[in-house]
Amino acid sequence: MKRPSYKHAIAWLANNDDCEWLADEPCYASVCASLVADLFGVDDARVVADLRRYIHNSGLDRKPTQ
Repeated sequence: MKRPSYKHAIAWLANNDDCEWLADEPCYASVCASLVADLFGVDDARVVADLRRYIHNSGLDRKPTQ
């Protein structure tokens, strides 16, 4: 079994979890995001920033065109 990584956890959250909370101001990390922070020894703010960056860079924040 592969050892989980922080990068894979961020990708999993972005692709599988409801991340609408990222648009809130102030932004409070979801339970899943806080779990990632605890498991990998980082603070919630880093998870939020990295998750926002991943979503933006992968194009997941774009609305589908019809």
